[in-house]
Amino acid sequence: MALDYGRKNEVAEEIALSIKTQLRKSGMAESELDQVAQKLMSLAIWISPPEEQVFTTELIVMNTSARGGGRSTKLGNIRLNLRPLLEAVAGGVLTVESLDNLWMMPFALLVLWSSLQRTTEVALSESDAVTILAMWQAAKTTRVAELTDIKTNVDAHALKYQRNTLSLGEIRHSIKNLTDIGSVALITGQTDSWAVYEELSLSYR
Repeated sequence: MALDYGRKNEVAEEIALSIKTQLRKSGMAESELDQVAQKLMSLAIWISPPEEQVFTTELIVMNTSARGGGRSTKLGNIRLNLRPLLEAVAGGVLTVESLDNLWMMPFALLVLWSSLQRTTEVALSESDAVTILAMWQAAKTTRVAELTDIKTNVDAHALKYQRNTLSLGEIRHSIKNLTDIGSVALITGQTDSWAVYEELSLSYR
C-alpha cells in the first residue's frame, strides 16, 4: 500500500506552526521564528508517513466460522529526538541572537511533546528546559540522573550563561513536570534518581 506523504506534510506543517506559536508566546522576535523553527525541525523532529487509507465496497460471503479478511493501515510516526538538540545547546553551537532564545528551543520542544500527548494541563517553563538539559548531562555516562549531579549541572549552566540558578525545590518541581509529560522517569528502588528519555515517539493517522 502506498504511503501518504500528503498527510505527513500536513502534520509537519502543523508541528512547525505549533513551534512558532510557542516561540512567539515566549517572546521571540518574528524575524527569528522561521529560522529557529526550521532548526528545531531538522535537529530534533522526524516524521514518517502513514499508509494511505483505501476505502472499497465489496460483497463479502461469510462462512460458518465467521472468519473474514481485514487489514489495518500502518500508522505514521512522530519522533522527537532530544539528544542532538541538547548536545547543541550544551556545546554552544547553536547560533541565535540571544541566550534567552537559546533556552526557548528545548522549551518549545517540551511544550510540543506535551501538546502532542494531550497533557497541556502541565504548565511548563524555562526552568523545565534548564532542568532536562542538566538531567541529560548528569545521565550521559551512567544513564542515571541523580539529584546532586542535576543541581551541580544547573549551577554550572547558570554561571556559564549568567543566569539565576534554581533551588532544589524548583528543580524538583521541574522534574515533576518532566515526569508528568513522560520525558523522564523515577528509577524504581532508587532515591532521587531518574532515567532521561532522549527519544520520544507517538503514532498518528
